[in-house]
Formats: sequence, C-alpha cells, structure tokens
Amino acid sequence: MKKTALLIIGLASFMLYSCQTQPEVEQYTIEQFMDNVSISGKSFSIDETKILFASNESGIYNAYELDLETGEKTQLTNREESTFTQGYLDES
Repeated sequence: MKKTALLIIGLASFMLYSCQTQPEVEQYTIEQFMDNVSISGKSFSIDETKILFASNESGIYNAYELDLETGEKTQLTNREESTFTQGYLDES
C-alpha cells in the first residue's frame, strides 16, 4: 500500500510540474546564428606564456596567438582558406 501511495504521489507531482508554463525560447536570425565565433585547437607555448588557437572571427579559420600576460591577441595567418592549429613546435 505504501508503494502504491508513493507512486501516486510521484505521478501527481510529475504531472503538476510538467503542466507548468514553459519559458519562451528566444529566436535568433540566421545572421545572428552565423555571426558566432568559434575557437579550436588550443595549445600552450613551451614557456606557457602564450596560447595558440584557430578562430573563424575573420570569416574563415586563421591561426591566432594570445599573450597570457597582456591579453593581446595576434592574428598569425591571413589566408583565403581555413588554417587550423595543432600546437607549437618544440624548439629544442
């Protein structure tokens, strides 16, 4: 009997919760959706002062470097074809 009562209470709670008004989902235009910037291939430099990554903020993927001390971002490539990064080369 206790199991049945708990099951009924659980189902009733679930039904009351699921019937509540759901929040409205914000809609975006295709321009807003396509304007998202993507970052990939993050890698620390040997001395751990910079991060190498690829980003499509210029419209296609290019290589960038971020100085961790200053926060300055430098675009390393400027090509008509996407450039993806794997990591820094070991200079030793």
